[in-house]
Amino acid sequence: MVFVSMGFRFRVQAEAMNMVESWGNYTRHRIIPVIKRVRTKNGVIKYKVQYAPAVSGQSINYAFMKVLTNLAIERNLPVCDECKRYELIGGFPKRPEIEDNEEKKLINESFGYLKVEGKRVLECVVEDITGFMAVTETERGGKRRTKKEKNPEKETDRTEKGAGVKRTAKVWFSYLLPDPNSDFSVGPQFHVRFNRENPDEQAVIQVESGSAIYTLYTFIDVDGIGAYYERANDRYVLKYVNNRRERIKLVFDALMLTLSGLLGAKQSRYLSIRESLSGIAVVSKVPFMVSPVVFGYDYVQDTVDRAKIISKVIVETSTGTGSQQDASSESTTSVIKIFYYDREGIHPKESKPEKKESETYKEPIEINEVSGPEDMINKVKETVLNMLK
Repeated sequence: MVFVSMGFRFRVQAEAMNMVESWGNYTRHRIIPVIKRVRTKNGVIKYKVQYAPAVSGQSINYAFMKVLTNLAIERNLPVCDECKRYELIGGFPKRPEIEDNEEKKLINESFGYLKVEGKRVLECVVEDITGFMAVTETERGGKRRTKKEKNPEKETDRTEKGAGVKRTAKVWFSYLLPDPNSDFSVGPQFHVRFNRENPDEQAVIQVESGSAIYTLYTFIDVDGIGAYYERANDRYVLKYVNNRRERIKLVFDALMLTLSGLLGAKQSRYLSIRESLSGIAVVSKVPFMVSPVVFGYDYVQDTVDRAKIISKVIVETSTGTGSQQDASSESTTSVIKIFYYDREGIHPKESKPEKKESETYKEPIEINEVSGPEDMINKVKETVLNMLK
């Protein structure tokens, strides 16, 4: 099993990457409640809710899917026609209905949902990596009736949805949230579109913009990329696509390009000034999330400390004995690898050396410092591909 989690910190100035609704000429930035920790004059720690600018995970995922689709087409990886047309249709509905004749036939067979999912995984890397949900229409002779049959007086003949197929995304994104332990701000900027020939036609526009130290988390289920199940001899058989390694490369390359600049709305006039401050990534054989990348503590060391405990559990479980001496033979291969970059001095290099609990038990953790987010994502990609050999 291979899983990847990452946490990033960005300093972003004057951005309008995720707007919500407009009130007349006033366009609002997305805001979300965050919990800030405050200390009273008496030294007591309390918490308060404060609204802050944010970018939704859906918005980030949309930017990621755009890059993913374009890269996949350039690399001749399979992409369905619906995803190729995302610019024309304004998004990624990802074939929401089972309309293909072959899929209609498969869905009615035993374990048909697995067959339809496998077919779509083979046909489209976007649906494979970012997931999908599709439904079919129940025929009139089925258990469910159309609205017209339920109420003959109405002329509406809309068929209700029937069986469905769902695939969970293999790449997850958090909201882009301000660090609750730092300051942030959101406010309107006044703009005027002036017409010299007819001054009465000038337009006043106000657009909210935000500035903050933003944090972002992502989790990648590498095992699930290019994987699907088939039913054979009353058993579920795990299958992989032939170009699985290329799909995994595609995920990390698309993530790198997305975080390097192709992220957010209103970029033509609100091109955000973005600086990557620090980040951390973990490659593990079990699901393991990095510690929160917020100001006020050494989240790199905290991630390392947690990884030590998890790695021991993995090694001892793999030996089946729980003995540290037996586990030492397994520890030559790192079961958790950590990569980080630090431009804020959060993890000082002169920190105390780590204590070893036993000379016979080597903690199977590898820690590497890298130069920046692109280098970190590239190193993670190389590590993952080596683990899959």
